[in-house]
Amino acid sequence: MPHSGPRILIVDDHADLADSVCELLTLSGHSAAAMYSTEAAIAHCNDNRPDVAILDYRIGAGMNGIELLCALRQNLPDLIGILMTSDQDHDTAISSLRAGVLDYVRKPAEPPDIIAAVEKALARADDLSRKGEELRKLGEEAETAALNRSFLLSLGAEIREPLSLIMGNAELLAAGVEGSGAPPNFSAIASDIRSGATALLDRVALAKDLCRGSFEDIENERVAVMPLLRDLARKLEPKAKAAEVTIDVSEPMAAPVAVTSKLHLRRMVHLFADSLLSIAAPGSTLKITTEAGGEQTSLRMVLPVGSSRNELASSFGVALALAHRLGIATSLRLDPAHGHEVALVLPTPQPS
Repeated sequence: MPHSGPRILIVDDHADLADSVCELLTLSGHSAAAMYSTEAAIAHCNDNRPDVAILDYRIGAGMNGIELLCALRQNLPDLIGILMTSDQDHDTAISSLRAGVLDYVRKPAEPPDIIAAVEKALARADDLSRKGEELRKLGEEAETAALNRSFLLSLGAEIREPLSLIMGNAELLAAGVEGSGAPPNFSAIASDIRSGATALLDRVALAKDLCRGSFEDIENERVAVMPLLRDLARKLEPKAKAAEVTIDVSEPMAAPVAVTSKLHLRRMVHLFADSLLSIAAPGSTLKITTEAGGEQTSLRMVLPVGSSRNELASSFGVALALAHRLGIATSLRLDPAHGHEVALVLPTPQPS
């Protein structure tokens, strides 16, 4: 994490010495703050994040400089320590090295020695910060790569259903035209083909957006959640009816509002609900509930009876990838014996 406040902290129970070191570093172009006790140093680091601490070994009552450095590193693990002491015994030097002290300055310290030690410490701090940023970026890239691999694997499972719907109806149509089967119901076949093609095109379009990184500049807006869910239930009603599944959208006491992309939220919720319908047993009910409270809105989709865990996990890949890109927290309960649950935490408007 980047530093905030003065980059250098000086801790010495002799206020005149601490102030003189602080003034020396300030005149040399560095930002510094002086504290005169361990309590003051700890309190300072609760509100600031210095990169370097110059510590007197014998601060006074309580802990010594090495113990203070260890205490400060509980919240500032990358804090670099410089120890100042008049003690020249071997044990103190060994203890300071074991505590991770970068440098050891003897009192009375000459200004050039202090400045050299500080610049060495700041260079180390900058190097650690740069390497930490590189590791963070590598971690993000690895996470994105893993997500993309999972997404591409699951995409094949998710486009299988609409393709099967299109192909099956095409075969019925061909058999009817050739006279080798019962007269086709052209209206029903056309409706099924249109439904399958729409689902397929939607998944392909979403895949293109996810792979191209088209979610970097998403514009968030206030979204009324209930109208979106009611519209979703209407659109999924034909599929639910064919599967003999009931969709139950519960009306909450207070109208929930989310702050996100309305288009992508609709697509994500549709994908989750559609995936649950695909594994629902005849006679089951897909229950959709919302609850607004505090700084978030909870949205749950519960299917009491479902298929195996593997089928559920594979069918949710695209929806999970989209939720990740939108920054929406998602949890899944995968339990065929007791039902499946998708829980989404939607961000809400901040109070003005």
